[in-house]
Amino acid sequence: SRGRTSSNRPLDNCGLGVSCIVGELSNTILLPNIDEPLVLYRDGRILDLRDGAKSSVIVKVLGSCSLDAVVAEACRRGLSGVERLSGIPGTIGAAAVQDVAAYNQAIEEVFVSAEVLDSETGDVEVLDHRDMGFSYRTSALRASSGLSPRFVVLNVTIALSKGPPASIDYADLADWHCRQERSITDPSLIRASVLEIRSFKGMVVGAQGWTPCSGSFFMGPRVSASTAVAVARRVRGSVFA
Repeated sequence: SRGRTSSNRPLDNCGLGVSCIVGELSNTILLPNIDEPLVLYRDGRILDLRDGAKSSVIVKVLGSCSLDAVVAEACRRGLSGVERLSGIPGTIGAAAVQDVAAYNQAIEEVFVSAEVLDSETGDVEVLDHRDMGFSYRTSALRASSGLSPRFVVLNVTIALSKGPPASIDYADLADWHCRQERSITDPSLIRASVLEIRSFKGMVVGAQGWTPCSGSFFMGPRVSASTAVAVARRVRGSVFA
């Protein structure tokens, strides 16, 4: 359920329109001419780690912290729940907004709550899992007509496990991990496999072979089986089975 405090200081009063607040710009294409200044909300840090219930660890992170930095630290500590999200660019705040997922693991699975700033009213709200309305690659915070949403994610709290990772149920990752003869109980080794696969595809920012692209703008559409077959036949030909 939502909790709210009021600052009575909308961002416009600070001279910052909501449309100019951005994270790492990893999923953004900028035009040559930018009409307003950009506020880069990035390079945050992990605020707190504490023991939770049932062998869990509660991690509170600034919304501007790199998602991969959080994943790397979790794996370094032997905590599971986000290891398959390794190498994904952007902040953890953006990850919550978009319900980032990879290799059958999603941020919503570990999400506990987020503290957000309403840029129109200046109010700070605490949103729990139900408030976020997570669904495929989106959340209640994502809808926006501007460059960035109305709500700025100040911090995110997630719950990670001290236990072994869930079994790898994504075929390509499971196959590669097995071929490397790596343990399936060590999050850091699963992270290594994920980073290798993503690097082969040029998807790890700054790594060798990295190829900037806007591919993550696109989501696979959900259509009927008959529509999918019709499109496939049109693209691949009538022999498509």
